Amino acid sequence: MIILHNHHSKESRDFVDAHAKPSDTIISWYEGGREEWVDSGGTDKVSAFPSVVADIPEYDDPEWTDPDTNVDYPQSTIPAVQVAVTVLGGPSDIDVFLDETNVGLARSAQAGRPVNPMTMDSLHAVRKPPGRP
Repeated sequence: MIILHNHHSKESRDFVDAHAKPSDTIISWYEGGREEWVDSGGTDKVSAFPSVVADIPEYDDPEWTDPDTNVDYPQSTIPAVQVAVTVLGGPSDIDVFLDETNVGLARSAQAGRPVNPMTMDSLHAVRKPPGRP
């Protein structure tokens, strides 16, 4: 897993101390890690620390009708994106993110394009920037 870390943040330090594993990559955001990470193609859209990086695959969103407005939306392709998932509440925030993301990925099968659901293993498979172990 890739953890975006701010050593000035108590929440970030606590998360890293309690949940980081030796196999995790910790990007120390304000100690030069941000530039290297972003220059290697990593996301720079981080709203808070700590955050965990997730690569959401491209998927299809089927045609649907908004029940509140009764507006019809055509089928569309949602492009792949890398996001930084804020985990201020701890690992349970990761579970919530995976559950919410998997709802969209499951709809892709309804549109005729099955996509594997995201799991914790998906987060461990996120590409690491060049030069990182």
